[in-house]
Amino acid sequence: MEKMQFKQNKKRFFKFGIMSAVLLLLSLLFLMIPQYFTSSLIKSTYVISGIGIVGIIFFGTSSLYNWRKILNSKLDLTISDEGIKDTTSVFKYGWIEWKDILGFELRKISNAAVICVQTRNPEMYMERIKSQVVQRAAEKNKKTYGTPILINVSSLPISPNELEHLLNEELLKRKA
Repeated sequence: MEKMQFKQNKKRFFKFGIMSAVLLLLSLLFLMIPQYFTSSLIKSTYVISGIGIVGIIFFGTSSLYNWRKILNSKLDLTISDEGIKDTTSVFKYGWIEWKDILGFELRKISNAAVICVQTRNPEMYMERIKSQVVQRAAEKNKKTYGTPILINVSSLPISPNELEHLLNEELLKRKA
């Protein structure tokens, strides 16, 4: 089998990055010159400065996240003879070998399409995660969806149904 790579669609992150940067700038203005933003609804410059601080923290974090995604060229989903490797999310499981995979299931979570990867030993993959915070999130995914391994398809240049079909097809080839 030829190695297939699906690079992340960066247009989506670029749009969010621009929006976050604009809102970050607005939050900075709330903090630096709050008197220009007072109104009959909010008269206190302290409240406006507080909103600015919260905005700087939130939109600063989201700006960093989005711009990091845009500038990172290593974000992709790889399908090969070894297995699959998803580097599009914070969950870094490494290679998920075909012999460990039981199946794939397409699900909608909020507005995002994800493919749940059912494996024989999900704990082994969860142990590969270095961050305790991300590991707890993987444990929550396991409790909620039956697997810690979710592939977010919304940022990939392939439709969720096509990707699920392709993955199940490749899995069937290996089981035969």
